[in-house]
Amino acid sequence: MNSEIMGGKPVNRGTRITVELVLRKLGAGTAAQDILADHPTLRGEDIRAAQAFAADYLADEELVYRLSLIMCWERGSPEPLMG
Repeated sequence: MNSEIMGGKPVNRGTRITVELVLRKLGAGTAAQDILADHPTLRGEDIRAAQAFAADYLADEELVYRLSLIMCWERGSPEPLMG
């Protein structure tokens, strides 16, 4: 990631197309073929790389949630800390 490109957001290699844009389009139900047609500089492997990036990013989420639960238990609260 480069703070000089798209405000430091992760982008697909060699483009200014953010990983977020690709993931939001996929999440909205846009077919990969349609994303590729809309963004001719992307390749199928770029879409898979965006998905892999998101999976890697989220891989530690369970640990964050568990830590929040531990902190709740320690302070005697039934609700996890969020944010």
